[in-house]
Amino acid sequence: MKSLIFFSILLTVSAVQAGFDESRTHIEQLLQQGKKVAILVIDMQLAYEGRGSLHNLSSVLGEQVKLLNYFVKNDQVIYVDVNIEEYGTSLNALIQSIYMKKGTRLMLKAHQDAFEGVNLARGQKLDQAFKGKLEDFLKSQDVTDVVPLGCFDSSCVLDTAKGAIESGFDVSVDRDMNIKYNAITDIGADNQPTEEAIEDVELEWQSALTKYPKLKVVSKASEPCEKQ
Repeated sequence: MKSLIFFSILLTVSAVQAGFDESRTHIEQLLQQGKKVAILVIDMQLAYEGRGSLHNLSSVLGEQVKLLNYFVKNDQVIYVDVNIEEYGTSLNALIQSIYMKKGTRLMLKAHQDAFEGVNLARGQKLDQAFKGKLEDFLKSQDVTDVVPLGCFDSSCVLDTAKGAIESGFDVSVDRDMNIKYNAITDIGADNQPTEEAIEDVELEWQSALTKYPKLKVVSKASEPCEKQ
């Protein structure tokens, strides 16, 4: 029975693989509908890189950079650099792409869900930050749709997606834009995610998609799809 469950999960994983092209197309579709999009870059930070925690980093990072560079001059897309307070800045490869965009804001958080609590940025960092809650800032910018990406897929990214929905935003996630697994705890001797790690991650997503039917996952078909 466990093997059948795992096989079913693997089919689900393969069905939602996407990337830069799919994310770009999906966001462009939202913009054509007159929406305003916030891309939240979550926890892609130096501390995780230093620990060697970021599995498949080069592939994911390349897709993230391409997406951020593509929308850098589009005024209907805004960026928020979301960091855990004590984990350092975002990765050097991301910093230029994030802050090349006029109006990018920094958020320092203490919770997995960036919509929980207030921005902890202070001192010199206030020049790049906003005060108060992420929800209030995004609504002040007339944002309708939130696209979270980053680290880790089934924790901070997913929890922030849930928080965004509960705050009244439409939310879509391209999971190939996320670090899915912790390279220290989730990867086996063959340098692949363990069955247990895959199952844990996918069960978290299946649970979320059941509870939040408005949560969209960007698929290979370049269309947002919902868990049925």
